Amino acid sequence: MAKVINLRTRRKQTARAAKRAQGDQSAAHAGIRKADRQASRIATDKAARHLDGHHLATEPPLTPQTTPPESPPDIPSDTPPDTAPETPD
Repeated sequence: MAKVINLRTRRKQTARAAKRAQGDQSAAHAGIRKADRQASRIATDKAARHLDGHHLATEPPLTPQTTPPESPPDIPSDTPPDTAPETPD
């Protein structure tokens, strides 16, 4: 007795195989797969970051910030800055 074959399933399998073959042919024509290009780009970026992280700075180190100069003695805020406070006689 012959083996029973579902024709619809067989037709789908042949269509999948044809698409897979065409995809393989296109991939060979185009060169590198997208996933391989992304993996290569990621590896290159990681190596660049690693190298930049170990780069020695050629600039002199920053000096600690100095404190601002002391402010002048307190002048009452109600007098304008260009007039001196009145002195008692």
